[in-house]
Amino acid sequence: MRMICFPVRAGATVRRCRASAALLVPVALAACGISEPIEDRLVGIVDEESEGVPAVSVPEEVGVAEAFEVTVRTVGGACVRKGETEVEVDGDTATITPYDHFAVPRPGLGCIPTAETFQHTAELTFASAGDAWVVVHVRERAADEATELRYPVRVVP
Repeated sequence: MRMICFPVRAGATVRRCRASAALLVPVALAACGISEPIEDRLVGIVDEESEGVPAVSVPEEVGVAEAFEVTVRTVGGACVRKGETEVEVDGDTATITPYDHFAVPRPGLGCIPTAETFQHTAELTFASAGDAWVVVHVRERAADEATELRYPVRVVP
């Protein structure tokens, strides 16, 4: 910690020191654990349809070996921030899992109720023609467990 020191009186060798307030604040916040919020990384929550926009957008038909996008819109608020989107393609099945980070409020503190939508985008490619599936793991508002939404995709040559 940086201290600011000044002589007690002119010509004195004894000096008084005090910590700078600007330097004490970060130290005090770190001591209280405020500098690093406590967060849980959880599968994102979706509403079936928010403001006329579907929670998951998947094309019905795509070209073989051509990249396409799938969008998953998760919802959150003041204590939630957008997280990562995991994607795995195995043959004719693509699995997407959107994650968001949920802050855990400290006792006596809460979150201001706000509504935010986070757009998770995954770029996918299927290598062969035929029927394929896009599987999206999400949570519904009241559910603690993730659920699986399945969308058929026709892959054409």
